Amino acid sequence: MRAALAAAITIIICGCDGQSSLSVVASVELEDSASRIRGPDSDGDRLPDELERSLGTDPSLPDTDGDGLHDGDEFDQGYDPLRTDSDGDGIDDGEELTRGSDPTRIDSDDDSLTDAEEIALGTHRPPQPP
Repeated sequence: MRAALAAAITIIICGCDGQSSLSVVASVELEDSASRIRGPDSDGDRLPDELERSLGTDPSLPDTDGDGLHDGDEFDQGYDPLRTDSDGDGIDDGEELTRGSDPTRIDSDDDSLTDAEEIALGTHRPPQPP
């Protein structure tokens, strides 16, 4: 599961003269939902049924949207488990991963051609690490 997230919030209270008179910093720990919700996982996708119901995914199907990726894997990676194509480029998330593309980016390699255009032209190459 995803690691817990942490966030810092800064609150500035201004005096009547518009000058900053006090600065308070507070830390807030945000846990991901899957680590807080426990219970049965009927479909074996690593998301408890209660969380699946709150997300709108089907607790009886490991891959609610049918894109070839289990709901738990999509949840962990930040993909949309309710859409076969998280970035809307016309290529299912599972196929994008198979091709080495990023399912959350329309143009995975930032070359001004969408992943779908590159596939149609036969020029698609997975992005290279920096």
